[in-house]
Amino acid sequence: MSMEDLLTRTFAEVAEAADHPNTAMATVVARSRAARAHRLRRIAYVAAAAVVVVGGLSAAVALRGGDDTTPTPAGSLGDLPQGAPPKIDYLDGDMFVTTTGERFTSHRFVTAAGAVAWRNGVLVASRPSARHPFSTISFVTKGSSSNVGCGTQSFAVSADIDPVYWLASGCKANRGGRFVQGTTSTDTAKGAILSPVGRVAGGIVAAATSTGLRLPSHALVIPPGNSRWVPLPLLIPRGASAAADLVTGIKGRNLDSVVVDARTGDVRWRAPLWTLSRFSASGRYIVGDQDVGEQTVETVGDVIGIFDAATGRPVLDKPLPGLTFDSLPVWEGDDAVLVVAHDDDGEQAIVRIGLDGSVSRATDVGDGSSGGFKPSSTP
Repeated sequence: MSMEDLLTRTFAEVAEAADHPNTAMATVVARSRAARAHRLRRIAYVAAAAVVVVGGLSAAVALRGGDDTTPTPAGSLGDLPQGAPPKIDYLDGDMFVTTTGERFTSHRFVTAAGAVAWRNGVLVASRPSARHPFSTISFVTKGSSSNVGCGTQSFAVSADIDPVYWLASGCKANRGGRFVQGTTSTDTAKGAILSPVGRVAGGIVAAATSTGLRLPSHALVIPPGNSRWVPLPLLIPRGASAAADLVTGIKGRNLDSVVVDARTGDVRWRAPLWTLSRFSASGRYIVGDQDVGEQTVETVGDVIGIFDAATGRPVLDKPLPGLTFDSLPVWEGDDAVLVVAHDDDGEQAIVRIGLDGSVSRATDVGDGSSGGFKPSSTP
């Protein structure tokens, strides 16, 4: 079977079971954001340290049985205690800062959608736009940068393995493409646009859209060599774990966050009020967030949630009064997550939330100009 036939068959299999058989990726993302904002705006005037009210139902936010009593200052990032530097690489305006303190400077970082350290430099993907739907993938070393090609903006990252990214055959129209890992590449089917998300035991998890086939956006597990693409019942995959062999993503007409088995596609559990994303290093935990939007009430802010990956049991539900998240949270091992946030004064910093409920700053406070802070692509 040719790669084109394989792609058509895989997309058709998903179309038969999809809740949105004719919905494009951009539409799904827009609907997801709108539905999520509508749901979570309801809690805007409720004291976040007490009760979250959604759809007429109340749930105590301290889901660890009330043992999260660490006070969180409201309003200003400057009120948070200063903690250790981030244990992940991150972008700070036009600089890429590594965990060893090494710094790369490039104007390409200011407009980066994703970046990851590789060998003696940094792979960086620009933000796409309506005029330029593909990202520009570049390789930045100290003192120079070079274009690698056009592709999607995400990198699939695993410990001690070269990052995987997708390059299109051309920058203006999709005539097929290839997965690139280090110095090797593997062709992918013509008509498929693939955004790698992470790894599971069976291969690379990717978000897939098609050109010309008018079939749904969905998630795939792509084995080594592209032998047999395995469809997952997700509209948009968000995170993957090889250790747990699980994938997080958005599914269904209500655009709920779910966790699915990477081998069978079975839904393990749901988190309807959360945006689930990345797994901890061991695969034991999943982090999620709730976005309540810009507020005028100091006691209300966006919320971090941590869940047991296997069961969905809540481990931590932590509101950050006065703060709005500018990035999806990322993990520091298994003990803490980092998120870029800004306060009512427009100041920005990377904030650390520990499994014990502690909250501190991992960076100095900045004004968010010149690109601001961004976490690097992480497993």
